[in-house]
Amino acid sequence: MTKQIIIIIVLIAAVAIIGSIFSFTKGPGDEGREPSLNTRKSYSNDIYGINFEYPANYFLEEREVGTGERGHYQIMLTEDTEENRRLRQGEATIAREGPTAITIDFYQNNIEKLELYKWLTETNQSNFKLSDGSYMSLTQSGKEAVSYTWDGLYTGDTVALLYKDNIVALSVTYLGPDDEIRKDFKNVVLTTLTFK
Repeated sequence: MTKQIIIIIVLIAAVAIIGSIFSFTKGPGDEGREPSLNTRKSYSNDIYGINFEYPANYFLEEREVGTGERGHYQIMLTEDTEENRRLRQGEATIAREGPTAITIDFYQNNIEKLELYKWLTETNQSNFKLSDGSYMSLTQSGKEAVSYTWDGLYTGDTVALLYKDNIVALSVTYLGPDDEIRKDFKNVVLTTLTFK
């Protein structure tokens, strides 16, 4: 009988200890609050005429990366982690090029006025030469587009389309097909993207 009482006391103490450990993992007021991964931020750019939403746990950067001859404006989303912050600030010494990312690239196209298929097959910007050569025609945000997968430093999916004086490439890079960034690209960015 005393052996059973000791076992019951030990079990109660173990449950109390486990309960106290888990109570420290939540902050005050966390009960019933939606995780930050499920909240979204909005982005709008009047110059390029684009709007979309993205998960709040991503860091958004935008910049002109073209040359004096051709414009190339890039919007980049990376997961906002300590490692990625250090990479952005040039502090990290990690043996890789950079984090996986969601990018929206506007390539100036008002000089050559390339058709989408020519841009796809005749330029290095498309990364199509890193694909198996197949693509799928689709509609993205009401515009004719092509979608394809390529494999370079990372694996990537791209949806490309013509819009105003630009070729727009919507891309995501990832390490594995089930990575969360790939799901965020398809389920948030592509589904909320609109052109003005």
